[in-house]
Amino acid sequence: MPVLVGLGMALAAQASVEASILEPVGRWSLDYGESGCLLARTYAAGSSKVLVGWRGIPFDDNYELVIQSAAKEEELRRGVVTVSVDRGRRSEALYRTFPLRGQSQRRLEARLESALFDGVEDGAIMSIAPSSDPAVSIRMLKAKDAFAALRRCGDETLVRWGMDPSERARVAFAPVWLNMGDVMKTDSYPRGAIEGGAVGSATVLLAVDAAGKVASCRVVLSSGTASLDAVACKHMPRARFSPARDALGRSIASHFSTRINWEMGGWHDDGPYRTLSAEKEREYQARRRTSVR
Repeated sequence: MPVLVGLGMALAAQASVEASILEPVGRWSLDYGESGCLLARTYAAGSSKVLVGWRGIPFDDNYELVIQSAAKEEELRRGVVTVSVDRGRRSEALYRTFPLRGQSQRRLEARLESALFDGVEDGAIMSIAPSSDPAVSIRMLKAKDAFAALRRCGDETLVRWGMDPSERARVAFAPVWLNMGDVMKTDSYPRGAIEGGAVGSATVLLAVDAAGKVASCRVVLSSGTASLDAVACKHMPRARFSPARDALGRSIASHFSTRINWEMGGWHDDGPYRTLSAEKEREYQARRRTSVR
């Protein structure tokens, strides 16, 4: 899986990013990786540069937004980011930001609805406002074609994996994970990663059969640390789901993607993060109760 740190782009300091709109530097980059697709572009205003990337998530209605910029601070932060496109469509999501080991750079990660970027007009301004980090505004030149290419890349990747992209249309009700808290335990964290202070998130794609059992698992978005990726699927056979259903209510086999966050404590959670994460937990528990009736 291509990782943003491997793009070889030298990023300068992020001072005064809030004060101006960052313009694109160079062309869009679309990486057809072995485990997924990454759309990225570098943006700059004066000496301030950031790398902004969108990673497609198989069988999911979200993109993972990744912003990477130069910074030496070590604090681990979590908050809520508000993203708007030309002050029209907007979306809120949980985000986290952390330093990249040995890079003098920080990365912000958040999951946003892919529909936010459908039909983006040429020259649209995308504003990214994290609750506890500097805001960023970028000019989206030729973005409509770029996101169309990202969607095609996603479908072609599924075909390469022997999967059918049209599965989405057959699933009326997505599978619901019933025992989320029983799968990944504290002792799942690799000892070597703990000793090295490695943090990150890996997204896995599960094949869930019509009985709600996991038939297979593969990492589709890398955490950036090989040892974390290596154990991401190890415990997934324990997972149990209320299976997907078609329009007639029949149980069907499907796919389900989920993110595994590798964290060791020390995170600063702001007020908006605590509020929104509690709301999302209530929503999940409500779906879980409904699915087992």
